[in-house]
Amino acid sequence: RKAGLRWFFTQKMCWNDTNTMPHHTFAWEGMDGSRILTHFPPNNTYSGDMRPVELARSVRNFADHGGASISLMPVGYGNGGGGPTREMVRDARLQSDLEGSARVRLATPEEFFTQVEGEYADPPVWLGEMYLEFHRGIYTSQARTKQGNRRVEALLVEAELWAAAAHLRAGMPYPYDELDELWKVALLGQFHDVLPGTSIAWVHRETEAAHHQAGVRLEQLITRSLAALAGSGEQDLAFNPAPFSQNGLAATGGGLRPRPHVGCELSETPDGDIHLSSDALEVRITSDGAVTGVIDRSTGRNLVPDGQRTAVLQLHVDAPARWDAWDLDRAALRHPQNLAAHEVVVGADHVTLRFRFGQSTAEQRIGISADGASVRIDTTVQWHERQRLLKLAFPLDLTAHEASYETQFGHMRRPLQANTSWDAARYEVCAHRWVHVGEPGFGVAVVNGGNYGHDVRRESHDGQVSTTVRQSLLRAPTFPDPDADQGSHEFTTLLAPAPTTADALRIGATLAAPLRLVTGGQPQQPIVELRGRSAVLSAVKLAADRSGDLIVRLYEAAGSRTAAALRFGIEVSSVRECDLTELDIDGGEVGVDATGEARLVLRPFDVRTLR
Repeated sequence: RKAGLRWFFTQKMCWNDTNTMPHHTFAWEGMDGSRILTHFPPNNTYSGDMRPVELARSVRNFADHGGASISLMPVGYGNGGGGPTREMVRDARLQSDLEGSARVRLATPEEFFTQVEGEYADPPVWLGEMYLEFHRGIYTSQARTKQGNRRVEALLVEAELWAAAAHLRAGMPYPYDELDELWKVALLGQFHDVLPGTSIAWVHRETEAAHHQAGVRLEQLITRSLAALAGSGEQDLAFNPAPFSQNGLAATGGGLRPRPHVGCELSETPDGDIHLSSDALEVRITSDGAVTGVIDRSTGRNLVPDGQRTAVLQLHVDAPARWDAWDLDRAALRHPQNLAAHEVVVGADHVTLRFRFGQSTAEQRIGISADGASVRIDTTVQWHERQRLLKLAFPLDLTAHEASYETQFGHMRRPLQANTSWDAARYEVCAHRWVHVGEPGFGVAVVNGGNYGHDVRRESHDGQVSTTVRQSLLRAPTFPDPDADQGSHEFTTLLAPAPTTADALRIGATLAAPLRLVTGGQPQQPIVELRGRSAVLSAVKLAADRSGDLIVRLYEAAGSRTAAALRFGIEVSSVRECDLTELDIDGGEVGVDATGEARLVLRPFDVRTLR
């Protein structure tokens, strides 16, 4: 497929800059242990035109002559969607069988991989990610497109959950067609020049409008489903869409609305410093707005290194040598300008900091989250810069050798030291909802509400090593959209003690799925409850084949083997394992014991789908 091949080629072209790819054909092993046959076409382009010199280069570069006799050579206008021309097809046929040259055959990718599997029985294995040493700016460019994508993804999963529960408990028709249509809106916005933020302005305006409209419709679906579940009545209820309990409410269930929790108390010292306190945390802010202390009461540790401040807005010059919206050069991160607040406003339970820089302004509201366990930072920016990068930096008083970054169905660990060129190249990386850094028995999570670009590094001051986590909030590229990201933006960040990645996951998941407050007559127990040390519910929905079957997807989140048990709040006649496309797996029957539970053993980062 064109988009997939484009990604592979860009990756290979980039690797040639600093590294040597040892093979062109190999088994790529993911973090769950599954493998897929993978091929990097050795002619190093996704827009080949079938010239003899290209064919010769492909043969010369091919690194698997010892195990395979064929390679793939994509041709056509691959970046514009034009495909092969008549001339390219003619040239391929003319070169089909020439003495001294490789034989050429026009075929499909499926035919190619089938032949490779037949002759290359034991290909080498590549384990883990293949980091693209290129285009690092795409994690941040066009922030509104990225935030819209994150919001619609979360609302789709939540809408499916409540619609399935309303159908099974209250007989409400399941909105198959509307959900299908809205999923396509989300997926279209994930095209390889839309979600990365590298399209022209018109595309991003259309995508942001589509995300907004999809969000409105999904909220309506959720409201209707919850009304059907709650029924008529005057009780104050709350429903929890998160896969973890919140405020005493079970995951994916509903009950009486919990009492408001007083998460934060504010006091001022005689010298003007401000202290924010909860049962779990104490936050110290100086009179000029510097956050100099975040004390974890359970351990007594201050998350902030001595003599430093955290939650620092930093402005960087960001003028990449080429590919403005795509690239983030290493030089952009070397000389940040730390922004100081020009005004500090003390509220009843929070502190507001105001900033002016360049043509822009920013406001940070710093408080403690409702559960008292996290520092919550809400940042509003009026952004009118050009070729600048805005980061939010968290110096942390711990010595970490690696950081964990959430990805789908798990997390990636990446080293922090730059011992090799590969390590040094990861100066900006991707994370989904959270980044975790830690020492044995202690750690910190930096959680975001809708941004993806991060960098984490070790620093040494007077022989004391600390770790700094930085979120990339905004860029200001001028090509292909000269007004990219101009205007108003809002970001939410949580900083919290988190001994393990499981704690980081819980914080990130509950930030993304807040409680739903409704009025009705009947609390609702979850239709599915999951028990397991590191097992997490990912989706609860009705089957796409419209059979009425319930689909439950879960995964192991910590990278360790664990036992899991599913308890059902509905009558279940059978449980069968299926694949991600909901097709049954041979021998996939899962027994339900006398207690009404289905029991599973999950391997590290295992993803399981049950019908």
